[in-house]
Amino acid sequence: MKLQISNLDQLISSPGLYLKPNNTIPDALWAMVSTNTTGLPVVADGNILLGYVSLVDLITIQGINYRHKNEYSNIFEIPRNTVKEIMTSPAITVQETETVINVVRLLSQRHVLSTTVGSERGKTISSVPVVRQNIVIGAISYIDILKHIDVENTKVSQIATTSYIPVLSENNTLEAGYELLVSRGERNILVLNKNSFPVGIVTDLHLIRYMRQQQDFSQHFVGIAMSDTTIYSPIYPEDSLIKVVSLLTNPSYQFRVVPIIENHQLYGVISAIDILRALISSLSEEEDI
Repeated sequence: MKLQISNLDQLISSPGLYLKPNNTIPDALWAMVSTNTTGLPVVADGNILLGYVSLVDLITIQGINYRHKNEYSNIFEIPRNTVKEIMTSPAITVQETETVINVVRLLSQRHVLSTTVGSERGKTISSVPVVRQNIVIGAISYIDILKHIDVENTKVSQIATTSYIPVLSENNTLEAGYELLVSRGERNILVLNKNSFPVGIVTDLHLIRYMRQQQDFSQHFVGIAMSDTTIYSPIYPEDSLIKVVSLLTNPSYQFRVVPIIENHQLYGVISAIDILRALISSLSEEEDI
Protein backbone atom coordinates (compact mmCIF):
# COMPACT_ATOMS: atom_id res chain seq x y z
CA MET A 1 0.00 0.00 0.00
CA LYS A 2 1.42 3.38 -0.98
CA LEU A 3 0.57 6.97 -1.81
CA GLN A 4 0.61 7.84 -5.47
CA ILE A 5 1.20 11.57 -4.95
CA SER A 6 3.65 13.69 -2.97
CA ASN A 7 2.34 17.27 -3.34
CA LEU A 8 -0.39 18.59 -1.09
CA ASP A 9 -1.82 20.85 -3.78
CA GLN A 10 -2.91 17.72 -5.66
CA LEU A 11 -5.29 16.91 -2.80
CA ILE A 12 -6.80 20.30 -1.99
CA SER A 13 -10.45 20.59 -2.99
CA SER A 14 -12.80 23.55 -3.06
CA PRO A 15 -13.48 25.04 0.38
CA GLY A 16 -17.20 24.42 -0.15
CA LEU A 17 -19.69 25.66 2.43
CA TYR A 18 -18.80 27.97 5.33
CA LEU A 19 -20.56 29.17 8.43
CA LYS A 20 -20.41 32.77 9.60
CA PRO A 21 -20.02 33.52 13.31
CA ASN A 22 -23.48 35.07 13.50
CA ASN A 23 -25.23 32.03 11.95
CA THR A 24 -27.62 30.43 14.42
CA ILE A 25 -27.51 26.83 15.59
CA PRO A 26 -30.63 25.91 13.54
CA ASP A 27 -28.92 27.56 10.53
CA ALA A 28 -25.89 25.30 11.02
CA LEU A 29 -28.06 22.18 11.48
CA TRP A 30 -29.92 22.83 8.25
CA ALA A 31 -26.69 23.53 6.37
CA MET A 32 -25.24 20.17 7.45
CA VAL A 33 -28.41 18.13 6.91
CA SER A 34 -29.10 19.61 3.47
CA THR A 35 -25.54 19.03 2.23
CA ASN A 36 -24.88 15.71 4.01
CA THR A 37 -22.01 17.33 5.90
CA THR A 38 -21.00 16.63 9.49
CA GLY A 39 -18.78 19.61 10.18
CA LEU A 40 -18.13 23.10 8.84
CA PRO A 41 -15.51 25.81 9.36
CA VAL A 42 -16.57 29.16 10.76
CA VAL A 43 -15.02 32.10 8.91
CA ALA A 44 -15.03 35.89 9.07
CA ASP A 45 -15.00 38.17 6.04
CA GLY A 46 -12.15 37.33 3.71
CA ASN A 47 -12.34 33.63 4.66
CA ILE A 48 -10.34 34.21 7.84
CA LEU A 49 -10.75 31.06 9.91
CA LEU A 50 -12.32 31.51 13.35
CA GLY A 51 -13.24 27.97 14.39
CA TYR A 52 -15.06 24.75 13.54
CA VAL A 53 -18.50 23.35 14.38
CA SER A 54 -19.36 19.64 14.14
CA LEU A 55 -22.75 17.96 13.98
CA VAL A 56 -22.12 16.26 17.32
CA ASP A 57 -21.45 19.69 18.86
CA LEU A 58 -24.89 20.79 17.69
CA ILE A 59 -26.95 17.80 18.77
CA THR A 60 -25.36 17.64 22.23
CA ILE A 61 -25.40 21.37 22.86
CA GLN A 62 -25.80 22.31 26.50
CA GLY A 63 -25.96 18.62 27.41
CA ILE A 64 -29.54 18.29 26.15
CA ASN A 65 -30.53 14.64 25.74
CA TYR A 66 -33.30 14.42 23.14
CA ARG A 67 -34.88 11.30 24.60
CA HIS A 68 -38.58 12.05 24.28
CA LYS A 69 -40.80 13.13 21.43
CA ASN A 70 -41.15 16.77 22.45
CA GLU A 71 -37.40 17.05 23.03
CA TYR A 72 -36.52 15.53 19.64
CA SER A 73 -38.58 18.16 17.85
CA ASN A 74 -37.02 20.91 19.92
CA ILE A 75 -33.59 20.39 18.35
CA PHE A 76 -34.67 22.76 15.57
CA GLU A 77 -36.13 25.20 18.10
CA ILE A 78 -33.01 25.65 20.24
CA PRO A 79 -32.64 29.23 21.54
CA ARG A 80 -31.05 30.98 18.63
CA ASN A 81 -27.52 31.04 19.94
CA THR A 82 -24.84 31.72 17.34
CA VAL A 83 -22.24 29.21 16.20
CA LYS A 84 -19.55 31.55 17.53
CA GLU A 85 -20.70 30.61 21.04
CA ILE A 86 -20.18 26.85 20.58
CA MET A 87 -17.49 26.52 17.91
CA THR A 88 -14.16 24.88 18.65
CA SER A 89 -11.40 27.47 18.41
CA PRO A 90 -8.70 27.31 17.30
CA ALA A 91 -9.79 24.79 14.68
CA ILE A 92 -7.61 21.90 13.57
CA THR A 93 -6.02 22.96 10.29
CA VAL A 94 -3.07 22.27 8.00
CA GLN A 95 -0.82 24.80 6.33
CA GLU A 96 -0.58 24.68 2.54
CA THR A 97 3.11 23.77 2.96
CA GLU A 98 2.37 20.66 5.06
CA THR A 99 3.47 17.22 3.82
CA VAL A 100 0.91 14.77 2.48
CA ILE A 101 1.87 12.06 4.95
CA ASN A 102 1.32 14.41 7.91
CA VAL A 103 -2.17 15.20 6.63
CA VAL A 104 -2.87 11.45 6.39
CA ARG A 105 -1.70 11.04 10.00
CA LEU A 106 -3.95 13.90 11.09
CA LEU A 107 -7.05 12.46 9.46
CA SER A 108 -6.34 8.98 10.86
CA GLN A 109 -6.20 10.15 14.48
CA ARG A 110 -8.83 11.07 17.04
CA HIS A 111 -9.12 14.66 18.23
CA VAL A 112 -11.14 16.54 20.82
CA LEU A 113 -13.25 18.72 18.53
CA SER A 114 -16.19 19.39 20.80
CA THR A 115 -16.55 22.03 23.47
CA THR A 116 -19.82 20.44 24.64
CA VAL A 117 -20.73 17.42 26.74
CA GLY A 118 -18.89 14.28 25.66
CA SER A 119 -15.88 16.08 24.21
CA GLU A 120 -13.52 13.84 26.15
CA ARG A 121 -14.44 10.98 23.83
CA GLY A 122 -12.57 12.50 20.95
CA LYS A 123 -13.68 12.15 17.36
CA THR A 124 -12.16 11.45 14.01
CA ILE A 125 -12.43 14.22 11.46
CA SER A 126 -13.48 13.60 7.87
CA SER A 127 -11.88 16.74 6.43
CA VAL A 128 -9.50 19.47 7.49
CA PRO A 129 -9.28 23.11 6.31
CA VAL A 130 -6.12 24.14 4.46
CA VAL A 131 -4.96 27.63 5.40
CA ARG A 132 -2.53 30.23 4.21
CA GLN A 133 -1.81 32.76 6.98
CA ASN A 134 -5.09 31.74 8.66
CA ILE A 135 -7.11 32.30 5.48
CA VAL A 136 -8.96 29.19 4.27
CA ILE A 137 -7.92 28.30 0.72
CA GLY A 138 -9.46 24.83 0.54
CA ALA A 139 -9.94 21.54 2.35
CA ILE A 140 -8.67 17.97 2.27
CA SER A 141 -10.93 15.03 3.09
CA TYR A 142 -10.29 11.34 3.54
CA ILE A 143 -12.04 10.88 0.18
CA ASP A 144 -9.43 13.09 -1.51
CA ILE A 145 -6.69 10.88 -0.06
CA LEU A 146 -8.37 7.52 -0.78
CA LYS A 147 -8.44 8.40 -4.47
CA HIS A 148 -4.62 8.48 -4.48
CA ILE A 149 -3.74 5.30 -2.54
CA ASP A 150 -2.48 2.21 -4.35
CA VAL A 151 -4.26 -0.74 -2.68
CA GLU A 152 -4.07 -3.21 -5.56
CA ASN A 153 -2.17 -5.90 -3.64
CA THR A 154 -4.14 -5.60 -0.39
CA LYS A 155 -7.00 -7.92 0.55
CA VAL A 156 -10.06 -6.85 2.48
CA SER A 157 -9.28 -9.35 5.26
CA GLN A 158 -5.97 -7.58 5.97
CA ILE A 159 -7.74 -4.35 6.91
CA ALA A 160 -11.22 -5.27 8.14
CA THR A 161 -12.25 -4.59 11.73
CA THR A 162 -13.90 -7.68 13.19
CA SER A 163 -14.00 -6.89 16.91
CA TYR A 164 -16.18 -3.99 18.07
CA ILE A 165 -18.78 -3.16 15.42
CA PRO A 166 -21.72 -0.89 16.33
CA VAL A 167 -24.88 -2.66 15.16
CA LEU A 168 -28.63 -2.54 15.64
CA SER A 169 -31.25 -5.12 14.74
CA GLU A 170 -34.23 -4.31 12.56
CA ASN A 171 -36.35 -4.53 15.72
CA ASN A 172 -34.42 -1.85 17.59
CA THR A 173 -35.96 1.59 17.93
CA LEU A 174 -34.59 4.88 16.71
CA GLU A 175 -34.03 5.71 20.37
CA ALA A 176 -31.44 2.91 20.57
CA GLY A 177 -29.69 4.40 17.56
CA TYR A 178 -29.64 7.82 19.15
CA GLU A 179 -28.13 6.39 22.33
CA LEU A 180 -25.26 4.91 20.28
CA LEU A 181 -24.80 8.23 18.53
CA VAL A 182 -24.59 10.30 21.70
CA SER A 183 -23.01 7.91 24.21
CA ARG A 184 -20.47 6.28 21.88
CA GLY A 185 -20.00 8.98 19.27
CA GLU A 186 -20.88 6.55 16.47
CA ARG A 187 -21.72 8.13 13.12
CA ASN A 188 -22.55 5.02 11.11
CA ILE A 189 -24.48 2.12 12.64
CA LEU A 190 -25.10 -1.11 10.73
CA VAL A 191 -28.58 -2.64 10.83
CA LEU A 192 -28.76 -6.46 10.79
CA ASN A 193 -31.69 -8.72 9.99
CA LYS A 194 -32.56 -11.80 12.08
CA ASN A 195 -29.88 -13.79 10.22
CA SER A 196 -27.12 -11.29 11.11
CA PHE A 197 -26.95 -10.05 7.54
CA PRO A 198 -26.42 -6.28 7.13
CA VAL A 199 -29.42 -4.74 5.40
CA GLY A 200 -28.82 -1.06 6.03
CA ILE A 201 -26.97 1.77 7.74
CA VAL A 202 -28.31 4.46 10.06
CA THR A 203 -26.26 7.64 10.35
CA ASP A 204 -26.36 10.71 12.57
CA LEU A 205 -27.81 12.67 9.65
CA HIS A 206 -30.68 10.16 9.32
CA LEU A 207 -31.60 10.70 12.96
CA ILE A 208 -31.43 14.47 12.69
CA ARG A 209 -33.86 14.40 9.74
CA TYR A 210 -36.32 12.35 11.77
CA MET A 211 -36.02 14.77 14.67
CA ARG A 212 -37.27 17.46 12.31
CA GLN A 213 -40.32 15.32 11.52
CA GLN A 214 -41.08 15.19 15.25
CA GLN A 215 -41.06 11.40 15.32
CA ASP A 216 -41.25 9.64 18.67
CA PHE A 217 -37.99 7.69 18.59
CA SER A 218 -39.23 5.15 21.13
CA GLN A 219 -42.14 4.20 18.86
CA HIS A 220 -40.35 3.79 15.52
CA PHE A 221 -37.94 1.12 14.33
CA VAL A 222 -34.61 1.90 12.70
CA GLY A 223 -35.88 0.47 9.42
CA ILE A 224 -37.81 3.66 8.64
CA ALA A 225 -34.65 5.76 8.84
CA MET A 226 -31.91 3.49 7.50
CA SER A 227 -30.47 3.52 3.98
CA ASP A 228 -30.59 0.18 2.17
CA THR A 229 -27.08 -1.25 1.65
CA THR A 230 -28.24 -4.39 -0.18
CA ILE A 231 -28.38 -2.39 -3.41
CA TYR A 232 -24.58 -2.55 -3.52
CA SER A 233 -22.65 -5.67 -4.51
CA PRO A 234 -21.44 -7.62 -1.44
CA ILE A 235 -17.75 -7.38 -0.52
CA TYR A 236 -15.99 -10.45 0.87
CA PRO A 237 -12.81 -10.93 2.95
CA GLU A 238 -10.81 -12.27 0.00
CA ASP A 239 -11.75 -9.41 -2.32
CA SER A 240 -9.24 -6.74 -3.24
CA LEU A 241 -9.36 -3.56 -1.17
CA ILE A 242 -9.88 -1.76 -4.47
CA LYS A 243 -13.59 -2.65 -4.19
CA VAL A 244 -13.87 -0.94 -0.82
CA VAL A 245 -12.04 2.19 -1.97
CA SER A 246 -14.24 2.38 -5.07
CA LEU A 247 -17.34 2.26 -2.90
CA LEU A 248 -16.14 4.79 -0.32
CA THR A 249 -15.19 7.26 -3.06
CA ASN A 250 -18.46 6.77 -4.96
CA PRO A 251 -20.52 9.98 -4.52
CA SER A 252 -23.72 7.93 -4.21
CA TYR A 253 -22.32 5.99 -1.24
CA GLN A 254 -22.69 8.48 1.60
CA PHE A 255 -21.36 6.39 4.48
CA ARG A 256 -17.96 6.08 6.13
CA VAL A 257 -18.04 2.30 6.61
CA VAL A 258 -18.43 -0.69 4.31
CA PRO A 259 -19.85 -4.00 5.63
CA ILE A 260 -17.88 -7.15 4.78
CA ILE A 261 -19.81 -10.41 4.26
CA GLU A 262 -18.85 -14.03 4.87
CA ASN A 263 -21.21 -17.01 4.80
CA HIS A 264 -24.19 -14.66 4.39
CA GLN A 265 -23.42 -12.93 7.70
CA LEU A 266 -21.54 -9.85 8.84
CA TYR A 267 -17.81 -10.61 8.93
CA GLY A 268 -16.54 -7.12 9.75
CA VAL A 269 -16.36 -3.56 8.49
CA ILE A 270 -13.83 -1.29 6.83
CA SER A 271 -13.84 2.46 7.27
CA ALA A 272 -11.85 5.18 5.56
CA ILE A 273 -9.95 5.59 8.83
CA ASP A 274 -8.96 1.90 8.78
CA ILE A 275 -7.43 2.38 5.33
CA LEU A 276 -5.57 5.55 6.31
CA ARG A 277 -4.14 3.85 9.40
CA ALA A 278 -3.07 0.84 7.34
CA LEU A 279 -1.33 3.23 4.94
CA ILE A 280 0.54 4.89 7.82
CA SER A 281 1.59 1.48 9.13
CA SER A 282 2.77 0.38 5.69
CA LEU A 283 4.80 3.53 5.14
CA SER A 284 6.35 3.25 8.61
CA GLU A 285 7.45 -0.33 7.88
CA GLU A 286 9.09 0.85 4.66
CA GLU A 287 10.99 3.53 6.58
CA ASP A 288 12.30 0.87 8.98
CA ILE A 289 13.64 -1.36 6.21
